[in-house]
Amino acid sequence: MEGFKEEVRLFNDAQAYIESTRCLMCEDAPCEQGCPAHVPIKKFIRAIRFNSNRRSINLIRSANVFAGVCGTICPVDSLCEANCTNNDLAYPIKISALQRYVADKDFIAEFRTIPSPEINSAKKVAVVGAGPAGLAAAYYLTLKGIDVTVFEKNNEPGGLLKFGIPLYRLSEELVNKEINFIVNEVGVKVLTGKSFGTDFSLDDLFNEGFSAVFIGVGLSDSVSMGVPGSNLEGVIPALKFLRDAVINPENVKIGKKVAVIGGGSVAMDAAITSYKLGADVTVLYRRRIKDMPASKFEIEAALEHGIQINTKSLPVEYIGENGKLTHIKVIRTASKDPENFISRNLVTVPDSEYIIEADTVIEAIGQKPSDEVLNALEGIENVNGKIIVNKNYETSRKNVFAGGDIVKGGGGTVVKSVAEARNAAEYIASIV
Repeated sequence: MEGFKEEVRLFNDAQAYIESTRCLMCEDAPCEQGCPAHVPIKKFIRAIRFNSNRRSINLIRSANVFAGVCGTICPVDSLCEANCTNNDLAYPIKISALQRYVADKDFIAEFRTIPSPEINSAKKVAVVGAGPAGLAAAYYLTLKGIDVTVFEKNNEPGGLLKFGIPLYRLSEELVNKEINFIVNEVGVKVLTGKSFGTDFSLDDLFNEGFSAVFIGVGLSDSVSMGVPGSNLEGVIPALKFLRDAVINPENVKIGKKVAVIGGGSVAMDAAITSYKLGADVTVLYRRRIKDMPASKFEIEAALEHGIQINTKSLPVEYIGENGKLTHIKVIRTASKDPENFISRNLVTVPDSEYIIEADTVIEAIGQKPSDEVLNALEGIENVNGKIIVNKNYETSRKNVFAGGDIVKGGGGTVVKSVAEARNAAEYIASIV
C-alpha cells in the first residue's frame, strides 16, 4: 500500500558531506555519552568528511551491528542528538541520518568489509531468539571465534524488526539487508521453527554441548486491560495488530473509529497505522502528554497525522451490541501529587465518566513473555517474566545470560538491546 512506504528522508552524498562538516568534533563527545551502544560518533562522522565510508561503517558496527536500522528508528531526540548541544551549533547534527547514509552506502559498495573470523568449534554458545538482541549477541560472539547457533520460533529471523515495526517507519528492504549481513555474509547460524519452551529447554541446550546460553526472546504477547467487555469482537492486542499490518496491511480489517489505549511507541505505531488504514483514531492515555513513554518525535508524528490524544483518560468498560464493540466508557484521572503524575499517585475523578464511540480498540499498555517462555524460565529469577541479571547479564542460573526486552529494566529500544547483547557477548566469550 502506498501509505506504508518508508517515510524517511535520506541524505545524498552532498548533503551527508555538508552535515559532516558541521560536526565540531567535541573533545568529550557528549553525543557518544548519550548513545546506549557508545557508537564512536565523532570518528564515524570524521570518516564521512574524508570520504572513507568503509572506515565509517566499520566504526559504527564495532558498537552497533544494526547501523541502518538504528540510524532510522532510534529515538535520537532523547539520546545522541539530545546531547549534541553547543553555542556554535544552531541545531544538533543529524547523527541518525548520517548513520543511515553510511549503512546504505555500504550495501551498494563495490568493495565491502565482511568479517570472516576463525571459528573454534570447541566453544559452543546457543542464542535463543533471532530478534535484535539475539542477532547482535550472535554477531559479536561470532566475531570472537565462538561457534554460535541461534534458535528462532518464527520461520525467519528478525523478531521485532520483521514483525513489529510498521513499514512506514522501517522498510523491509533495509531490515533484510542488515539480517543478510549477519546471517549470510558473516555466517551466523540460525535454526528457524524452534520454539523455546515447546521444542527445547535450557537443559536440552546444555545437554547438546553448549557451554552458555544467551536469551534474547523479547516480549511477544500484549498485556490486556482486563476491563468488562474485553472479550468483545473489535478488541485487539497491539502486537498482533502490528504484526498483521507489517505482513500484509491490505488484509487487516478494522473499523472506522479506532481507539488506541496507551502512550508508548507501540501505541503511536498502532495509532498511525490505523490512520493509514483509513480510520478516525483517538488515543486514550491515563496520564499527561509529557508523561507518555513515546518519544517526542513519535508523539509529534501522531499529532501531525490528525490523531486525537485524550490524556488523563482511563477506559473502564468496553460496551457492545450483539458481541461487537460499539463504545468505550472512560473516566478522567488525576494525581494525588499534581507535580508527580506517576502510577502510584493516580486516582480517578468521581462522576467524570464519558462515552466515546469506537468499533475497534487496540490495547497497547505493555508487553509480556509468552506462556511458553514463562514455563521455560522456571527456576530463573524473574519479576513477572522479566529476567533479573547481574552486571555481566548473567541470570540466576550459571552460564545463562539474557538481554533486551526480556530483562527487567533492559531493552526498550533496539539500540539498548544491541548494547546489552554486545556487552553480554564480550563477557560470555571470556568464559567459554
